[in-house]
Amino acid sequence: MFMPNPSKTSPNDLLHYEFLGLMMAVCIRTGSVLVLDMPKIFWKRLVGQKIDLNDFEEVDKQFVKRMKEILALEEKDFNVMPRFWQTTYSCADGSNDQVDLTENGTGDSRLVTYDERIEYVCKCLEVRLHECAPQCEAIRRGIGKVVPEALMNTVSFSELEDWVCGSKFVDVSLLRKCTVYAGEGAVSKLPFNDESPVIKMFWEFMHELTPEDKTKFIKFCWGSERIPTTYDTFRSVIRRVQIKAAPHAEYS
Repeated sequence: MFMPNPSKTSPNDLLHYEFLGLMMAVCIRTGSVLVLDMPKIFWKRLVGQKIDLNDFEEVDKQFVKRMKEILALEEKDFNVMPRFWQTTYSCADGSNDQVDLTENGTGDSRLVTYDERIEYVCKCLEVRLHECAPQCEAIRRGIGKVVPEALMNTVSFSELEDWVCGSKFVDVSLLRKCTVYAGEGAVSKLPFNDESPVIKMFWEFMHELTPEDKTKFIKFCWGSERIPTTYDTFRSVIRRVQIKAAPHAEYS
């Protein structure tokens, strides 16, 4: 998944992140969908929700694995590790730049001792937790220009993601509820409706698809891999598209 680049800290870069926040806020207001492949840790930062070590799994599995290995090692194993496996007092951030964790700048050459391992892991987590702070703050500023900032402090990270990006999973029941039928059957010459045999077969087929194939179908029809999460937002988006394309046209 993607994360904001921690090295992009210039005023112009932060303006771009603020604009991203504006687009996200428009999605919250209108029910439109903006597909962002961002991990839990990103959404948790935006709403101020607690982040733990396991949240880094989606962005850096090796980091999580290494931190857990350091904490799990017993003293006898920790002290006999080959030098190339031993840990220096520095940490690679999201841009793969080495961050010195010492006060005197000797982190690249100083080895972590067994008694220092917990302190070392805590400092590494602190680096990773704050590495995208300026970018996330800029995104929050952008959202706050359209949506009341207090809202960001009252929702969970998953709710915010659903508001901005829609549901990761295609709810066939919701899709069926929001479908409007138009046209006539080739044999019956009668308008299609929810009870038409071909329509029933279609929905049976949709329910039998794998989650991956449902997503591909939605992308083909909708132009996006995600759809709104509620009936009201779904219908409001469709109405806006209909009015923009042709005010008096019928769509299915």
